[in-house]
Amino acid sequence: MVLKISQKAKKQLEVIRSTSRKLAALLNKEPLAAVLLSGDRLPVTIGPDGRIIGGSDAQWEAYGAAPRMLAQQLEIVDATARRFLEDDDSFRGTHGLPSAKRSSAEAATLVLWPYLFRIWERAGRKLAYTVDGPLHRFLNFVHR
Repeated sequence: MVLKISQKAKKQLEVIRSTSRKLAALLNKEPLAAVLLSGDRLPVTIGPDGRIIGGSDAQWEAYGAAPRMLAQQLEIVDATARRFLEDDDSFRGTHGLPSAKRSSAEAATLVLWPYLFRIWERAGRKLAYTVDGPLHRFLNFVHR
C-alpha cells in the first residue's frame, strides 16, 4: 500500500513539475502576462470626479514585476519537485512515508507502535516485553 501511495504521489509531483516549468516559460514570453495576473486591472484609480488617477511608481513596478515573480516561484516549484523526484529518501521523508527498506512493514508497526511506546514511557512505565504483561495488554487494547 505504501508503494502505491508513493508511486501515485511521484506521478502527481512529476505533473506539477512539468506544468510549473511550462507555465513559467509561457509567462516569460507572454506580453500580456501582467494583465493576466492583475485580473485585467491597471494600477490606477478613479477619482471622485471620474478622472483616472495614475498609480504610484511602486504600484506600476509591482504590476510589471508580478509575472517575473510568479515565474521565479514556478521555477522554484520545478527545482524542488525535481530534487524530491531524484532523492527518494527526501521524498519519502517529506511525505511521512517509511524508507524503501521499511515500506513493506505494516503502518501500525511504523507509525502507531512507536507513538504508543512514547506514551507508555511518558506515563512512567518501562518498555519490557512479557507475554500478557502490562505493555502487551496495553497494545492489545489499543489494537482492538
